[in-house]
Amino acid sequence: MSTRKMVKQEVLLTKQECQSIIDMIDLDNMGKSIVAYFNPNPNKVLDTDKTKKISEYRTSDEVKLFNNEYINNLLLPKFQKLFEIYSLPISVSFLRYQTGHEFKIHTDNLEGNRVYTLSIQLNEEYEGGNFYIYKDKQRKEKVQFNKTQGNVLLFDSNMEHLVEKITAGTRYAMVMWFERWNLKKGGRKDDVEIKLI
Repeated sequence: MSTRKMVKQEVLLTKQECQSIIDMIDLDNMGKSIVAYFNPNPNKVLDTDKTKKISEYRTSDEVKLFNNEYINNLLLPKFQKLFEIYSLPISVSFLRYQTGHEFKIHTDNLEGNRVYTLSIQLNEEYEGGNFYIYKDKQRKEKVQFNKTQGNVLLFDSNMEHLVEKITAGTRYAMVMWFERWNLKKGGRKDDVEIKLI
């Protein structure tokens, strides 16, 4: 999986598997998604109020799942086979986009550690909310994420992408970010030298 600027998508989860993920989330206790900002000086710890904040740029709701055994057992065998991913990140994000929610154009690799972004389409009962990935800096060529329930999209974390406003209904998705150690058989986070910019 050494090809960069890569985009792969395939329906890997059944409707029942998607619903089982939605059912495990306490939807009444989700918080607003935050936007992280790049720290230009990695030797200086910044106030998290300044590097992560709620913004109109990203208006979804979110909850993080940490080392979830059910998610690991469900997803990892599928990802190993198709994507050559050997471990899941420590945390994954469950997202809810309600009517009017969006996430404007951005990339996911602020500090240079993320290699691939993976998004799972957990439902289809909404309108709008198209997910686009731009394949070039000029934003002339783009790929649309297939809205089929259970579709999994894997792409280079440096690629610009967005989720358009939801016009009706609610979109549920799970997102995770892979670093180099996730792509090694038997890899652990401390096995790979982290590149700081």
